[in-house]
Formats: sequence, structure tokens, C-alpha cells
Amino acid sequence: MLRKNVVVIAVLLVACCWSYKTSGEPISGKDVKSSAAKRAVELSLRPAEKTAKQENLAPPEVIKDIGLDCQAPSLRITTTGPDTLLVGEPATYVVTLANRDQTEAREIAVNISLPPWVDTQDSEMTTGKVSRENIPGRSGQFVWTVDNIAGGSRETLSLTLIPQAGRSFDLSVDWSVRQTSSKTKITVKEAKLQVDMRGPDDFVYGKPSPWVVMLTNQGSCSAQGVRLDVYSDNDKLGTLPVGNMAIGEKRIVDLTLRPTKVGVEQLRVVAVPQKGLEIESTRAFLVRRAALHLEMQGPMFEYAGSKAVYVVRLGNAGNADAENVTLTLGLPGGAKYIEGLENSTVSPQGVSWNVESISPGQDKVFQVACEPRRGGDQKFSVTASTPDKLLASDSVVTRVKAIADLKLDVIDPRGARPVGEYSQYEIRVTNRGTDTARRIQIVAICSPDVEPVDVTGSAAIESGQIFFRPIAELRSEQTIVHKVKVSAHKEGSHSFRVIVQCDDP
Repeated sequence: MLRKNVVVIAVLLVACCWSYKTSGEPISGKDVKSSAAKRAVELSLRPAEKTAKQENLAPPEVIKDIGLDCQAPSLRITTTGPDTLLVGEPATYVVTLANRDQTEAREIAVNISLPPWVDTQDSEMTTGKVSRENIPGRSGQFVWTVDNIAGGSRETLSLTLIPQAGRSFDLSVDWSVRQTSSKTKITVKEAKLQVDMRGPDDFVYGKPSPWVVMLTNQGSCSAQGVRLDVYSDNDKLGTLPVGNMAIGEKRIVDLTLRPTKVGVEQLRVVAVPQKGLEIESTRAFLVRRAALHLEMQGPMFEYAGSKAVYVVRLGNAGNADAENVTLTLGLPGGAKYIEGLENSTVSPQGVSWNVESISPGQDKVFQVACEPRRGGDQKFSVTASTPDKLLASDSVVTRVKAIADLKLDVIDPRGARPVGEYSQYEIRVTNRGTDTARRIQIVAICSPDVEPVDVTGSAAIESGQIFFRPIAELRSEQTIVHKVKVSAHKEGSHSFRVIVQCDDP
């Protein structure tokens, strides 16, 4: 009867390895132009409500034309008296002022030019007053001033002159009158808009914020062609035509704001009528946003096929909750996810899981077990993202050593065998490692009373020992099979031993 003893000898060479880690800073999603469905502002004008107050609104103003009539009075001045005078003898001249029109004349001044050597002795007038201005070496002015003279009337001035020298002179008479004017009262009316804005003082980036803008015409006439312009800081967000607004009318605009910047901003709405002064209202508000921070730690060195544990730490360094965060662990080629995450989705490219919410200042830690299966520097990366374009990433590089792992199986026949009858052994060598095994030597040794009869494959038999031809290489998951027939010459328990040696690694 034959029994078996199996011995496996494997020689492994282990090289020193190292790894390094790179980490990425949290990256905020860049400002992008909103699509039509998600633009920065939405404006809608509520229909005007017919209320009792609106029914009592002032009717539209009727503008009438006016006419101004301005007419100058028609004055005539006549002067009568002698054309020859004697030195030292008085002579009387009469100046007549007549208003030939029906319009009253005001502030009339009659100027009579006299040389300095002509004296005035007596003067009588029906109205007004007289004065004389003497200028040395020149003719003087005798002035008769009349406050007013009614239309169709006349006034007279009697003036006595005494010449002191025998010289001729020119008696010159002229006059001036205040220009007439007409006036009427002009009413000036103005459309005076008031803007009142109501909304939250702070809100979260990416979430719509409802505001209400109320426009009121508190002026004395209707406002025509009113429009509403909306600005965030100096950026114009949109324009809404409001139309005409009667005196006392109020219109309500619903404004939904989606800010594209983080921090303190100024919301400014400007009501612009077609004619008149524009009016604006400004409100400051705070836009809060989460800021993702991601850190990944893992082993610097591992053997292929072993279990490697990576730690992922997700934090929120912002001032708002981060919601619906999706984390994705990217696996290098050949690696696979083992365990550590609940409700995760596994794909050939990696594993993904979700975090419903993370508060400002909060951290969440995850441990993920993976199995690297290829040698070399293997990069394990993790990314975190949200629907509102927040993004953070980090990665770890693990240096992986792939090794061969040979397994020897000897399958012997069942039960006892008669002496002289053949028994067949099957030798199986499998590389269950991650690297190729090279220069494999297989030797089978029979006990002295057992003789090898037949061998599959190329082998040499010497003194009960079978030396198989060396195998140049055996790749991962590959198996080689040899079959050996033996015959026993003596009853008893005999051994059949197989030795496998691998030089690299």
C-alpha cells in the first residue's frame, strides 16, 4: 500500500519599497453664467388690484393751453413856446404828455435838455415831480417823472426859462416808459416714485431668495413708462417694464434672487420713469456658503493582494451647511473595494457614497478597505462635490509590491493498490500571487521500493527521482499539471514527495 508525503519549498525575495502622499486644497466651484432656468434674478409684476383706494385715485390731469397778451402804450409829447428869447427875460414853455392808447403807461420820465446858462424859474405840472441835473461844461437835464398815466388821458408841465447869455441852443425833449408785461400762473406737477424693498438679510448661496419690491406714485401726476432695474453691487441683473402708474397707485414686483458671489453684497433696485427723476432703494445682505475640505490618509507601502485601509476626512470650513455631498473614491487599475462604507455604489472605477449634510466646522471620517492588485505606484484619489458646484479632492500614492505565491497540490489515488499495479499521481502547481513566478523547478521523489513508470511532460528519471524540465515563468492565476505513474515492488506504506523551488521571487 502507498501513502504520500508532500513538501512545498518556496523561496521569496522581498524588496524595500516606499510611497508618498499628495493632498489637494478645497476648491470652490467657479462662478458660471446662469442658464435661462437658473438666472441670477427673476422678476414678475403682480396684476394691479382693483381696490376702493384705487377707485378714488385722482383722475388724469387735463392740460389746457394758456395765452399771454402784452401791448405797449402809445405816448405822444408836444412842446409849445416862443422860438426867440431875450437875455434876462422869462419865457414859458408847455410840455404836454398824452396817452393815445387804452393801456395804462407806468413810470414815465420826460427829459428836457438845457444848457447851463439857461435858468428855470417856475414849473407847474398836473402830476408827477421835476428835478434838474447840472453837469459843469455840458447841458443839464430837466427831468419830469410821472408814476402813471391812464389810457386816453393827458398831463401837462409848464416851465419858465430865463436865458443868461445871447446864444442859441437846441431844446431837446425825449421820454422813456416802463415796458408793459403780462403774467399767468403755471402749475408744475411731478410724478414722484417711492421704492420699498423687503427681503432676508442673509441666505445660502445657490438657494433662491424671495424679495418683494413695492412701487408707489406719491406725486401729483401719473408716471409714464416706468421700468425697474435690479443691480447686485455694480452688476446689472435684470430689467422689468412696469408701465404707467396713476397718482397714488401701488405696484408690487416679486423678485427672486440667486446670488453668484459669496459675502456681503448690495442689492439695489432703481425705478426709472420715462420722464422725471429716477429713485432707488438699496439693501445689504450676506450670502453664506459651505467650503469643503477633504483629507485622505493611507499606507505608504503594501503588498499586492493584501488589505489596505484608507482614511477619508470630510470637513466644512464655510459658514453654511453643505448638503447632498457626493464622495467618490477612485481606484487604480486592478484594485478593488472590500468594505467600510454603508449604502455605497461600487463600479470598476471606484466606489461612491453620499453625505446628506455637514454643518460648518463639522468633520466626518470614513475608513475604506481596498485591495491593490498591481505592482508599482498606485494612486488612490477621493473627490467631494455638491449640486451647487462645490468641489474638493485629495489623493494618496501607495507603492505596491507584487509577489508570486505558489501553491502545490498532489492528488493521489484512492484506497490501496496491489503490488505491481500502476498508481497515478497528479502534481498541480498554481501561482495565486500577483506577480509572475520565474525559473520554477519541480522534483518528485519516490521511496526506494517504488519505481516511476511514466511521466507526462519533459522530465529526467534517476534513481527513483523525477527531475521535470524547469518552467521559465508561471503568470498570476496560471496552473501547470504533471502526471506521474508509479509501481510498488513491495507491500507496505511508501512515500511520494514533491519539491517546488522558485528563484524569482
